[in-house]
Amino acid sequence: MAFNLFKKKKEKESGKAEEPKKAEKIEKAQKPEDLKMEQTKAVKKAIRAKTPDIYGILESPHISEKGTYLQSNNKYVFKISSNAVKPSVKNAVEGTYNVKVSKVNIISVRPKPRRRGATAGLKKGYKKAIVTLAEGEKIEITPH
Repeated sequence: MAFNLFKKKKEKESGKAEEPKKAEKIEKAQKPEDLKMEQTKAVKKAIRAKTPDIYGILESPHISEKGTYLQSNNKYVFKISSNAVKPSVKNAVEGTYNVKVSKVNIISVRPKPRRRGATAGLKKGYKKAIVTLAEGEKIEITPH
């Protein structure tokens, strides 16, 4: 057969050469170093699942007259990335500012048409989140 051309002559003569290789693989898998590596990989995977990816979600605080007014009602406005969803925004605010978030509302601001002479274009759209904090929590965004 063509498959046997590249095997060593000793392995061709005795069919027992394949059995020790399987046993070696089983013994290698049960070494303590391999078990430690598997455990550390599992631990790292579990940590990644529990730890939210908070980087890149919050772009900046959205400072406006309405946003300043909402701060008196314990609500804060942030510009967020276009692919952000409510749970990720909540985790990002809690992780960044060490506060407890009770509610998140997301608003998509559409691009607005702008014109300068004969040239027409669009002002870039964005997403913003209005984050309501729990009672007694506060974020210092704007210096008073």
